[in-house]
Formats: sequence, structure tokens, C-alpha cells
Amino acid sequence: MQLVDSEKSSRLSLGEEKNMVTQLLLINITVFIFLFFTWVIFRIENYTDQDFNSSLFDKIVFQSDPEQLIWHPWTIITAMFTHIGVFQAFSNFLWLWFFGSTVQHAVGHQKIVPMYVFAGWAGYLVFMLGFFGLQLGGLRATGLNVFGAWAPVTAFAVASIMLAPKHRIFTSLKGGGIPVWLIGLLYFVLVIAANYNVNGNHHYEIYFYLAGGAIMGAIYAAQLKKGRDIGAWLDKLLFNIGHLFHPKEQRVRQEYTSTQYLAKERVFYKQDTVPYQKVGTVSENKLNEILDKINETGMESLTEEEKLTLERASKSKE
Repeated sequence: MQLVDSEKSSRLSLGEEKNMVTQLLLINITVFIFLFFTWVIFRIENYTDQDFNSSLFDKIVFQSDPEQLIWHPWTIITAMFTHIGVFQAFSNFLWLWFFGSTVQHAVGHQKIVPMYVFAGWAGYLVFMLGFFGLQLGGLRATGLNVFGAWAPVTAFAVASIMLAPKHRIFTSLKGGGIPVWLIGLLYFVLVIAANYNVNGNHHYEIYFYLAGGAIMGAIYAAQLKKGRDIGAWLDKLLFNIGHLFHPKEQRVRQEYTSTQYLAKERVFYKQDTVPYQKVGTVSENKLNEILDKINETGMESLTEEEKLTLERASKSKE
């Protein structure tokens, strides 16, 4: 099926302003490449991993010691974008792309960054509470740290199940494809297994970090389904900062509010291909406007007339 140019751009363009999942991926990948090459330089200069950690790594991850947070307050942001291992980075980026894109198509790009950041903060909070609980129980006496997109990805996984329960992939398979809840279950099993140690030295800090992300994902999604966007203030703040030196006309942003409920049936999730194209009496300009609206606020924001227009467009194969 032939897609219109504007939709191709919004889904695939690396510089597309309205694809916040892509922008988050670019930030994470950039930080990962920087840390990797910095580590390589340290090794070339015959420095040890401990030197690398004390000089840089320990200053950008979130640590359980409150004193470190006082001296390194920026870690509440940098830690959730920090990855050091190739496998950890690749897996997190892959899951971020899948679950983040699912949420973005369901409720629009303006919810993505706030959900990512809030999930990281919630992960830190649960991690700190869990760490102090372990200390009181005598299970751990040394400091721990958390980093990476584990918590945000987990939030997107939970939110995608709540906001797009009918979403499926590989719809050409028998049975209509694989539902998003099953992909989410696979993600949770793999993450828990990856941090499980048969010798009893489990990575409790990661479990706490994941739990915080899951809780925030559920809270955020539940509020969106009620028509409330708890992260709207952060999205607006970031937009104003990003457009501080732009011309005045570019500093005005169209605001979108969450609908009171999500549509029970979504055309996008029921098709094995993206059901949008220019056909017959449907003008390209009209279709592009509808596609932009979907990318901004999700499928549920369309009027009945716009849904009928999309349905009419999707029936043509030429």
C-alpha cells in the first residue's frame, strides 16, 4: 500500500519534531556512544575500569547514597539516559522503540517525554525506598546505583497494554497476530531473568527501579484514560525552552487534551498494513491533516467524519 509522504516523514524521519520516541532514542544512543568511546580511551591510556567509574560513570548514575545526590543533582536526569553494556543498550533501545511507539500512536507524541522522565523519577524513588528497606533487613550494607532506560521502558510497556490493548503485531499470522500484552509479558520475563543470579546475588536495585517505572506507567495511563494529562506541564516547559530563541509565531503551540476514554476499536490496530493512502474523492491535503492529527493526539481524537474518511481511504488498494 502506498503511503502519503507526510506520514512517511512522521514515522521514519530522524529529525521529525513530532516523533518523540525517535528523539529519545537518539539521545540515548548519543550518550551510549560517548561513554563507550570514553571508556575505550581510558583503556588505551592504561586506566582501569575503576578509574573510569570514579572519574565519570559514578557521577552520572543515580546512587543510593543521598550525599551523592546532593553533590551530583543532575543524575536525576542523566541516569535514565545512561547505558554502558552493548547488550543492555541494544535491548533497552529495542523495547523503547516498540512500546514507546505503541503509546505514541495511541495518545500522541506530547505524552512520551513526560512519561519517560516521570517513570525514571518514580524508579529512583522506589529504588531508594527499597534500598533503605534492605539495609534495615540486613540484606545489603553497601551502596548501589541504578541507570538506564529500564524504568521508562517498563512504564511504556504497562501503558501500551492499558492504552492499546487491541494492538497486535504480525497480524498475518494465524489467530490475528501477537497481542501487545503478550509482548509485554515476554519483556517482563526476560528482564527479570536477565537480573536473576542463581547464586543468590540478585540485582534487587533493578527490580526496585523496574517496579517504580511500572507503577508510574499504570498511573499515567489511568489518568490519560480519565482525560487528565499529569505531564502536560513538563511537555509545555520543554517546548518553551526548546523554542526560546525561535520566532514568535513558532513559539505558539497547539494544545491537546486527553479524551475521556480511548476508542474500543482502532482501524490502525486491526489492519495488517497501515490503512492510509490517497484515493478517489479523498484529497491528499485532507488525508494529510487527518494523519497529522493522529500523530498529535492519537486515533481516538478523530471525529466520526474523519474516521469515515480514513475507512473509505483504506478500502482502496490502488
